[in-house]
Amino acid sequence: MIKKTLLTLVGVLLALNLNAQTAVAPPAGNGSAGSPYEIATWQNLYWLSQNSDKWGKHFIQTTDIDFNDATPTIATWDGGQGWTPIGNNTTKFTGTYNGQGHIINGLYIDRSSTTYIGLFGYMYGSNARVDSLGVTNAYFTGSKYVAGLVGYNYSSTVENCYSTGSVSGSGHNIGGLVGRNYYNATVENCYSTSNVSGSTNVGGLVGYNAYSATIKNGYSTGSVSGSSAVGGLVGYSYSSTVINSFWDTQTSGQSRSRGGTGKTTAEMQTQSTFTDAGWDFAGESANGNDDYWVFSAVITSYPIFAWQNSMSQTIPAGNTDEQSFEAAGASVQFTVGNAGPIQLNIVRTDAEPNVFGSLPGSVQNLSPRYWSATVTSGSADGTYDITFDITGLDGVVDCYTLKVLKRNNDASAWQDVETLGGVMDYSGCPNTIVARGLTGFSDFVIGGGSDNPLPVELAGFSGVSTSNGIELRWSTHSETNNEGFVLLRNGAEIADYTNSEALKGHGSTLNRQTYAFIDGDVSLNETYTYELVSVDYSGVRHSYEKTVEVKAVEASATGQPEEYGLAQNYPNPFNPSTTIKYTMKEAGVATLKVYDVLGRMVFEQTQASVKGENFFNFNGRKLTSGMYYYQLNAEGFSKTLKMMLVK
Repeated sequence: MIKKTLLTLVGVLLALNLNAQTAVAPPAGNGSAGSPYEIATWQNLYWLSQNSDKWGKHFIQTTDIDFNDATPTIATWDGGQGWTPIGNNTTKFTGTYNGQGHIINGLYIDRSSTTYIGLFGYMYGSNARVDSLGVTNAYFTGSKYVAGLVGYNYSSTVENCYSTGSVSGSGHNIGGLVGRNYYNATVENCYSTSNVSGSTNVGGLVGYNAYSATIKNGYSTGSVSGSSAVGGLVGYSYSSTVINSFWDTQTSGQSRSRGGTGKTTAEMQTQSTFTDAGWDFAGESANGNDDYWVFSAVITSYPIFAWQNSMSQTIPAGNTDEQSFEAAGASVQFTVGNAGPIQLNIVRTDAEPNVFGSLPGSVQNLSPRYWSATVTSGSADGTYDITFDITGLDGVVDCYTLKVLKRNNDASAWQDVETLGGVMDYSGCPNTIVARGLTGFSDFVIGGGSDNPLPVELAGFSGVSTSNGIELRWSTHSETNNEGFVLLRNGAEIADYTNSEALKGHGSTLNRQTYAFIDGDVSLNETYTYELVSVDYSGVRHSYEKTVEVKAVEASATGQPEEYGLAQNYPNPFNPSTTIKYTMKEAGVATLKVYDVLGRMVFEQTQASVKGENFFNFNGRKLTSGMYYYQLNAEGFSKTLKMMLVK
């Protein structure tokens, strides 16, 4: 009996060991600045988290890492607590980590009583640095100093990084990217779309920014909630600097921040908001930096890093399969394979490229979208076809007359691929066009002739109900031979440039132009859909995909409430989080309480609120499925509504 029990116990232990996550040392590098450790798999990254004696070394990430591939699932690691942060109050991370434009996806941390939570828990010293890295779809829960990337950033640098997912803490210093940015610490060229909740010092990008700490060229868009010192971008700031940084006042639910400038969603999705603040966008600067920003409708409507808009693929020798570069909106297929393997990188830039010399043949204009294809390893000696996604290109009238142009570099003239021996294939119009039979990789752009003038690059289009009617606003990055605009409401023309000075175009210009028009012929509580059409000097009309839908409401309902109010949560049912919107007649304090069906209070949160719309972000992760009641109390006002949690 004793022998059998011992054998059974040994079997269980062996089974547990076989199912445990495995730490694997990096395949190359020795941790020096000249030969950094190369992190290539989740096992390599786990090795880093488990070897604190290496936390002063240098690391580079060579591929994207996805913890959804981890075995066992990361949510079961360490008794269900998940990832162990790199760096803590005892042993800090003092080294460097260069993500090289890669991501770490699916990280999970559930350590509600633990401080210093993030991919990096505690980063310390002027030599410590994290750059060019994205932490995506993360779920982080902790106590204090909780963030999507670095919990506590002391005198160190975070640059060219971003985070997405959910960040929550029961204590203070909770941020979408960095929890506490402290004492000469720097966060530069970074952003977060993570939803953030905490108690005190809660910010969409940084929770606490103090003592000569700096935030420069950053933004955040996630929902933000907390009890005190809550900000759309920064929760609390003291003796520090926030430069040229922004937050989305609508998606965050926050009209205030201790630093930065609040913008509407439409403004946050307009490039000029950032270029006017000096941000370096592709096509805006020739300084050769690799940290510039781009807009890409393929990924998001907000700014992203140029390296996010690229994809790299390894193509084996002789391979003739189609290789998709989805993020860049392109694909490549060799018809005559290479003699050896190559690594091909394609970057899509949503801006008009520069022109050296004259454009070829009948091409008169270039699209505000171009691609740079670079062989980063090996040599391309085969023949290939390349397909380009042209959906969303404004001003395209006849896809079948578009041209694909190619150049060797940005100091070379553009050439029609057909003069280089290539053949155009329009069978995928109007979504794609293909250039076949090419050799060598370089830059590509779409060119248009007289019937494809690509006249106006629309930067943004938005509308809002006012006391005078519905006010429509739009802006352009550039215009070519633009006579003016025609405005449609519910499919019917209501005004054009011939009868409204506000709709007249600016001809040809590379400068940003803004327009505004008030439609006063509207009825209250009716919803209207608006469209824009531009007309060039030859009278050709060009439609745009983007439309605006606006409901005409009384002025008191557009942000100037006459009474207090509580709206139904959204989404409902929800799992595990939901947004609760309420309105305040005057600025003050509001308290949200949540009760179960037995009348027991399971949640209470008080926050300073502005006049007008405010938001609570409620997370029911620790609750069981069922019906709950949420109650708002503010300045003598009290209202209770139902909501359903379904897991």
